[in-house]
Amino acid sequence: MERVFKLVIVFLLFPTLLYAGGLVVAENSYFKVNFEGQVRTRYELKGDYYAHQGSNLQQGMQKDTQDYFLIRTRLGLDIQGQDWGIYLMGQQAEDINGRELDLGMNPTSQDFDMDIQQLYFYLNKPGNSPISIWFGCKEVRYDREALIGTSVGWGNYVRSYDGGMVSLDLPELKLDCFYLQNRHFDKENFDNWFDSPHFYGYWFTYKNFPQAKIDQYFLVNDKKGNDDVSYTLGLRLYKKKTPPFDFDISFVYQWGTFVGAQKLDRRAYAVHAEAGYKFIKTLKQRIGIEYNYASGDDDPNDDDYGTFDKLYGCDHGKYGLMDFFTWKNMHEIQLNHTLFLKKGMKFKTMLHAFWLDTTKDAWYDFTGKAVRQAASGQDVDSYVGTELDFLFSYKMGQHWHLNVFYGHFFAGSYVEDTAATSDAKDDADYAYLELRFNW
Repeated sequence: MERVFKLVIVFLLFPTLLYAGGLVVAENSYFKVNFEGQVRTRYELKGDYYAHQGSNLQQGMQKDTQDYFLIRTRLGLDIQGQDWGIYLMGQQAEDINGRELDLGMNPTSQDFDMDIQQLYFYLNKPGNSPISIWFGCKEVRYDREALIGTSVGWGNYVRSYDGGMVSLDLPELKLDCFYLQNRHFDKENFDNWFDSPHFYGYWFTYKNFPQAKIDQYFLVNDKKGNDDVSYTLGLRLYKKKTPPFDFDISFVYQWGTFVGAQKLDRRAYAVHAEAGYKFIKTLKQRIGIEYNYASGDDDPNDDDYGTFDKLYGCDHGKYGLMDFFTWKNMHEIQLNHTLFLKKGMKFKTMLHAFWLDTTKDAWYDFTGKAVRQAASGQDVDSYVGTELDFLFSYKMGQHWHLNVFYGHFFAGSYVEDTAATSDAKDDADYAYLELRFNW
């Protein structure tokens, strides 16, 4: 009955409110209704992908070539008053091949029935005040989605948060104060809202720094009752998106406690730095260089825990499009080039080189799971490999968006040193074709 109840909300309430809203707009102009959505299909081929903890293969192995045919549908309804609104979105996703995708995520499945993805009430600067408020269930993103994100542009599973936010927005600054909980979808029953770790903090942006903006934020992730608490303090300086030169630099420090086999003191660091130059007089193109670092735990036997926690970040496209890395125990150097062929069409080439910060810690992929970890006392090289990505993107008018991708991962010394068998140290390949329809 609960599943039926949600289906009724998404499929019957939408057109009913659309019809009613149209009448009110026409007669009284009290509110208006916007209906939006997206249908996204993607066919993927993954060859020799590396197994991680939680998969059906042992660590240090590689998977056979796998293909996936994914479809995701999102339906949104925005009822807007003069300075208030209610937003409702339903989402459904599946693998057309009839298999559930074992990605080691929570939830592990990428197939789920129509469910409430977002449902929140908001006040947008009522009475011309600088204050805005929302509460309910909402997708939230900050700073490239590195620490707080949703993966709405990529995953079948799209993260949303239960909670609320109060925002102060002035011409020179913006301050967001929020309480959030990473929402867990229940495939069989109505979801348990507000049943995740406490996550709260503020995000401050100063807008009038010369030719740039500066962000300063403080985040607390409290896992409820077991003393596993992290405090994250960050500073970001980035240039406004005006050509020809741009940059984005972040420094993040993390402390608190970590509870595993025992309680440890947490001390971790992370850095993101990128710069780019856009040529606009001749053939439009941008060249960029990027460095990413996140600390690892260099001694698993002491009382300190040094592995950086990416919190609720979504990694796709940040550390390679093959999703082999996350912002944990890593060094990455990236070179990229974007060619703007015509309006809405671009071709991007990216070259990534990856090392571990410490070989005492694991290699982690985008799920946060360990892909491989050297045995205690084993002498291994820290160079994991190099990834070469090619992405073609074309926005065809107002509604259609096409993406075509191919990536190849050249296995490094670390892959060879930690392979469980002689044939588990091969390169890996990934290709996909994606088409989106938006309205």
